[in-house]
Order: sequence, then C-alpha cells, then structure tokens
Amino acid sequence: MAGNIDPRSAPAEEETLRKSEEVTTLPGAASPPEPADSLSNIRRLAAEGDAEAQYNLGCIYDEGQGVPQDHAEAARWFRLAAE
Repeated sequence: MAGNIDPRSAPAEEETLRKSEEVTTLPGAASPPEPADSLSNIRRLAAEGDAEAQYNLGCIYDEGQGVPQDHAEAARWFRLAAE
C-alpha cells in the first residue's frame, strides 16, 4: 500500500545513509593535498610569474577575498598578468 512505511526498515535505512556519508581513508594514505586555489599557492605561483595566478591574485585584492581590499595592489597584479 502506497504511503505506508514499515517502521522496522527505518533503522536499516538510517544506517545505510550514515555509512554512505562517512569518508574512507585508506591505510597509509597521505593527507589531502592543499587546494590548488589556496591563497598561499596563488601567491607562490604569481611570484613565480604565472599570469593566471597573477590575474587571480589581482581579483582577490580587488574584491578583498581573504585579504584587506586593496585596489592599488590589485592593479599591480593585473599589470603583471598583462605583461
């Protein structure tokens, strides 16, 4: 009959959902790498001359994302990216 739920099946369904949400770590696995778009990684790449990272760093300073908003610093990175 539609709409009827067997209360005996609820705990099993909850257990299945809980297990599907767990993160599995393989034995001996290294910790996850730092995200490629982390601020420290973008700064490193920008300092090494990566134009895309320089542009992204300009956007970060222009919008104040995780750093104090600084339009002059943003313009500096945009100029470097354009060269």
